[in-house]
Amino acid sequence: MTLRRFVSPDEPQFGQHGEVFGGTDLVVVDLVDLRERPFDEVVDVAPGRRSLLLMAADDPVLLDSVAGRYEPFAGADTRPDHNTCLGPRRARFSARGLRVRDLASGDEWTVSGASPLWRGWPDDEGRVAVLAEVPAGSTEWPEQRTSCSCRWCNRFAASCGFYGWGGPTFVLTHVDDAGRRTPSEVAEGERQRHGPDDAGCTLTPEDGERGYARGPWRRECPPAGASSSTH
Repeated sequence: MTLRRFVSPDEPQFGQHGEVFGGTDLVVVDLVDLRERPFDEVVDVAPGRRSLLLMAADDPVLLDSVAGRYEPFAGADTRPDHNTCLGPRRARFSARGLRVRDLASGDEWTVSGASPLWRGWPDDEGRVAVLAEVPAGSTEWPEQRTSCSCRWCNRFAASCGFYGWGGPTFVLTHVDDAGRRTPSEVAEGERQRHGPDDAGCTLTPEDGERGYARGPWRRECPPAGASSSTH
């Protein structure tokens, strides 16, 4: 079980954009022996809720909640993009490849990019992924201009705005493990949610209904199996 706690003994207080006064901590609690293990963020939860991707400092960790096993991702690209309201881009990514693991079978493969990879989303239909790439030679990442304070505390915000992008532009491309590339149906500059595609998958903002993140931040497909990706 993951548990976020307010560490101040006083009643929690929130700012206009969800800022938390007094701070919080995040722990994973073993429901067998009640031991606690601290983490910085829950990045994602797989369908069925057995596998969780967590962040500890700059290191991604995969938790098998049934076996109680923690697996660190060695060799991760730890460069943050400073987007506090988007999920961390850090995991087991190389600068130009998306490593994908099928959580059911353990099968892994790498989808290679043509320029530095900012973010990516696995596709449950075959060995394909959607890559968000920035121009060659870029030393920075795209940065969302928003008043959002953090992903989880946005639910406590009285208001939240989105004001465009800073940093380099990015292009979305469908790429398979053989290197075949197909431009996304989203035109560069639009970056809005879209879908569903032929497989029934849709790219939507991570925050769901609130929609402050104008971009395809999560790839959602009909239940058919689980996969996990790392940068």
